[in-house]
Amino acid sequence: MRKTTIMENNQEEAYIDNWMKSQPKVVKGKVQDVKRSSFYHEAIALHAKYSLQENFAQVVEAEFKRLHEIIAKKDEEIDRLNFKLMATGDKS
Repeated sequence: MRKTTIMENNQEEAYIDNWMKSQPKVVKGKVQDVKRSSFYHEAIALHAKYSLQENFAQVVEAEFKRLHEIIAKKDEEIDRLNFKLMATGDKS
């Protein structure tokens, strides 16, 4: 695994510092500092989670559209068959 260095501007640095202070890490009853890399691990995990949700939403939307089209075709077929039955004079 290759290490990547990320240059943070002052605003990002302050944000990450505040995030680190708000994340207490307790090991064996002692409070320890949270490593800066923890912020990036958390950010990557959140990005993966939400990008999967976005993809999931797109899949659900496409599947909903496909099912809606199938239902519409079936409705058209039922209407056509009902019309055909009425045309032949068979009423149920």
